[in-house]
Amino acid sequence: TLIAEDERPDSDAAVISAAAWQQFFGSDPAILGRRIALNNIPFTIVGVMPPGFTGVWLEAPADAWIPAMMQADVKYVQNYSAENSDALKPWVPQNGVRWLDVITRADRAAGPEAVALNTVYRPIVLDQVDQIKDPQERALVLDRRLVLVPFGMGFSNLREQFRAPLYALLAMVALLLLIACANTANLLLARATTRQREMAVRLSIGASRGRIVGQLLIESLLLGALAAAVGLAIAPLVSELLVRMTIGVDTGPLPFSVGVDSRVLIFTAVVTLITSLLFGFAPAWRATDLSLSTALKSGGRTSHHGARMSLSKMLVVAQVALSLFLAVGAGLFARSFNNLASQPLGVRDSVLSISMNPSLGGYQVAELSGLYQRILDRVEAIPGVQSATTAMCGVLNGCRSNSDGIVISGYTAQPGEQVMIQVNIVGRNYFSTLGMTLAAGRDFAPTEIGAAGVKIAVINEAMVRKYFKGREPVGQRFGFDDKADVQIIGVVRDAHVNTVREAAVPMVFIPFGPSAVFVGTMQVRATGDPDQVGAAVRRALRDLEPRLPVDRVTTIASLAASTLRQERLIARLTTVVGILALALASLGLYGLMAYAVKQRTAELGVRFALGAPRARVLWMVFRESLTLGAIGLAIGLPFVMIASRLVGPMLFNVSPSDPMVLSVAIVVLLAVGGWSGYLPAFRASRIDPLVALREE
Repeated sequence: TLIAEDERPDSDAAVISAAAWQQFFGSDPAILGRRIALNNIPFTIVGVMPPGFTGVWLEAPADAWIPAMMQADVKYVQNYSAENSDALKPWVPQNGVRWLDVITRADRAAGPEAVALNTVYRPIVLDQVDQIKDPQERALVLDRRLVLVPFGMGFSNLREQFRAPLYALLAMVALLLLIACANTANLLLARATTRQREMAVRLSIGASRGRIVGQLLIESLLLGALAAAVGLAIAPLVSELLVRMTIGVDTGPLPFSVGVDSRVLIFTAVVTLITSLLFGFAPAWRATDLSLSTALKSGGRTSHHGARMSLSKMLVVAQVALSLFLAVGAGLFARSFNNLASQPLGVRDSVLSISMNPSLGGYQVAELSGLYQRILDRVEAIPGVQSATTAMCGVLNGCRSNSDGIVISGYTAQPGEQVMIQVNIVGRNYFSTLGMTLAAGRDFAPTEIGAAGVKIAVINEAMVRKYFKGREPVGQRFGFDDKADVQIIGVVRDAHVNTVREAAVPMVFIPFGPSAVFVGTMQVRATGDPDQVGAAVRRALRDLEPRLPVDRVTTIASLAASTLRQERLIARLTTVVGILALALASLGLYGLMAYAVKQRTAELGVRFALGAPRARVLWMVFRESLTLGAIGLAIGLPFVMIASRLVGPMLFNVSPSDPMVLSVAIVVLLAVGGWSGYLPAFRASRIDPLVALREE
């Protein structure tokens, strides 16, 4: 692996992954010492990592590792920040770099190691604190300490992003499993009634009750084992699909796998055992709790009838109550996603976003102004292109640059307040290309783009609301480094430039100066088909600048959709869980009422023989079904109101107690319950009294 001597500016040592060794070098055993080029920089392979190790980031596997001092040589600028570092120089020696991660291999007891690290860290802080002029920032720096946190799972933005939604989904799946258990228990209760004569015979010839209960539990366990086997069979396919939906990769290899392993097998075995006992014990106990003489005479048709029906009804009521939980949860997440997907972005969603990397292409800072001018002129000459622009940070691509310590004329910061704004450096036709509307003032003039000494800016409405309350912003000044020397010439309406969910933050737009910065995206306003225009733009850039890497060509609408992967996945999964819950509740209620009608065939036959109207019998059975559904809703509704608040932080513009979602869920459950009860009721109303009495 890399050693301390490799951490130097001219190092050429590189370690590759086992996957890269296999894919690019055919697992050549003589790989050590071979030369490779990473972004046109030569390196010597000094090691191959073992299979399975892909780096410290879960969703971003690495193929090669090089010394951090070589970052600038290979043009690695993933975490580039223009304000506190120079991307053209190695990060490690620069004091302004604040984002590098420190990973320490320590003993199990982390306390002494943290103290030891702070004995090294604190003097460094104290040496630099005298250079900080702001007393509030000085106090913040002095208060900093190093804290050790476990690193066995590595880094992962996805893990933190999906932690709360996945726990919510896990709870919903647990409720769905309870509904399935209640449903199966009801079916086994009905089956136990038909086997009462058999159980009576077994008991009468000497079988113990415990032995029969054990036999019935084994039957339940067999059902659970078969279900678990089916689940494990489809789990690999479903898990791969879920990972692809999570990270937005449709084809190709996945950066990580969540397939079936020993932990999944153990978890499945435990859940199978618990659920089998859960839905199997009560029916088994009831099946053996009978009067032998009555069961042998009547076949068990009426023995303990009331108790069995009472338990079955309780299970159906529980199913309806749990289904209300899942239906409301599905409705809340679906409506939250719909709100996100349908809200206006403040920019044209048909604008093309082209990802490029001039730094990786070897362009120097002095070449950037000419490069941007050439590619913009060439792209705007393509048929179907109305305008094009570049900016330091594109829209919805994860790039943002925040500046603190801002001075704003006429604004006095509160004690402890950190005046912070987001800054973007933009090129010509930026606002008109993206469709951002001016609310006041004017846009940048063509002569102001790239001109020296021009200190002007356009701000957004969020900045006006926060820092210019009751004041006219156009003509005011703000600035950096205690100098309010930038004049505001215009105000644009707010737009979701960071993410779809995030509201607009105070933001300023500054025109490119004579010394351009590296940009990662170009936006193109097309009047024709975006796919065709995008392909034409890619060809034009390849012909004009062969060494300019062009990665992704997509619309802002597609970028917006990609930022909603989490919400879309959760909405889809909760909808599936909700539909399954409704289906199970419907089957449970239908099974109960069908069983009840069958048990009461003789009674209903007598009623019809004595002249009872069929409509009255229909209503009698149907009313029982509606009553069970209403009781389940009444029991579940208060708990739903309490539990829904737990998912409130995950929702967007939806109240956890949204009346529309609650009303729709209740109506749907009543409709499903009514239909499930109507079919057995209708069948009961069509019973022929002669046939019913003859069967009895």
